[in-house]
Amino acid sequence: MESHLYARGVAQSRGLRLRGSLTTNGVLTADKRAWIVSHLDSANVSLDGLPEVHDANRRFPSGRGSSDIVLTTLRAFDRAGFRYSIRMTVAAEAVQRLAQSVAFLCRRFRPRAIQVEPLYRMGRGRDAAEAETAAFIEAYRAARRTSQKAARLLRFSGARLGTLTTRFCGVANDNFCVSPAGNISACHEVADEQQPWAKRFFYGRFSAGTSGFDFDERAYSALRAHTVDRLEYCDGCFAKWSCAGDCYHKALHWDSAEFAGAGRCEISRALTKDQILEKIAASGGVFWRG
Repeated sequence: MESHLYARGVAQSRGLRLRGSLTTNGVLTADKRAWIVSHLDSANVSLDGLPEVHDANRRFPSGRGSSDIVLTTLRAFDRAGFRYSIRMTVAAEAVQRLAQSVAFLCRRFRPRAIQVEPLYRMGRGRDAAEAETAAFIEAYRAARRTSQKAARLLRFSGARLGTLTTRFCGVANDNFCVSPAGNISACHEVADEQQPWAKRFFYGRFSAGTSGFDFDERAYSALRAHTVDRLEYCDGCFAKWSCAGDCYHKALHWDSAEFAGAGRCEISRALTKDQILEKIAASGGVFWRG
């Protein structure tokens, strides 16, 4: 909170407007919800769907599920007219309930988008089973068919028809993420220098002798060079200019040497193809020109 207020003050002193957003697990007190609504522009809230689905993997140390508090947060945001999106992680045991979960969220809440991603074996989920690729694709399609609202809101990060880019995200652009230790990472998922692959993402350190940072130009240049036109595996893929080579951090967990595709590639291609076919159908069923 103090950091945001400081940044807003600096912005105002320079005639700028600060736009603030938050990614949160939604486990918030009433005071924190009120502060977010009053000071920030938007939020991205982690909620895995139906309460029992969410609570299977997101519990307090006591064993109590957290869904009741997260749902209270969403209701508070809706009452305030606050902009928020939902981020759903789909575990293997919950993939068959994805359509039900999406229908539940669409009926009860007013998010601006629902981003759905299969669980990956990394971080807290490293010992869990991944959601099987073909099952996830079919479940995602079924979820979109539950309502017009679901079809409009659902997103998968690797399938974004209409986006033309060589970079999946800000990792290969200008991300400046300050870690808890005060150092600079290009990826918000890599906030600890003890994490696997951290050396690839950390490119700056706070300089104790000055008021700024010392930067590793070699690491920064390597990140800037991670573009889809340089990825051999992506040559010839029809989705490459929208997927843009997908998430660099997740790709490293699949293949530490040279990226050679993974389940996410299959998902991106299948869902991008769905988007193209929908555009063609909406344009008369013969062809579509974007």
